[in-house]
Amino acid sequence: MSDVMLHGVLNMPPELWRDSPIDIAQRHARYVEASKRILELEERDTLETALKEIYNVSVFDYDTMPEEARRKYREVVLSIANKALAELKGTSI
Repeated sequence: MSDVMLHGVLNMPPELWRDSPIDIAQRHARYVEASKRILELEERDTLETALKEIYNVSVFDYDTMPEEARRKYREVVLSIANKALAELKGTSI
């Protein structure tokens, strides 16, 4: 469903709702779809933050970084790689 249609359904006033089983099921499906989109946006924000961290860390020489910084760097890189692989496979981690 397009964003415009999804916003329309989510913002529909209750006076326009019908209480048929089909209407209730469709409305629920839109709520679930909106929830999934919110989670996807949150994941995208997390990924962008991780990429910024990688960029800031990669400016320095990896070998001279403290072990804790290198561990975090490896975790972030691995996380991004796993997310990219999951997207390529059409799955989510």
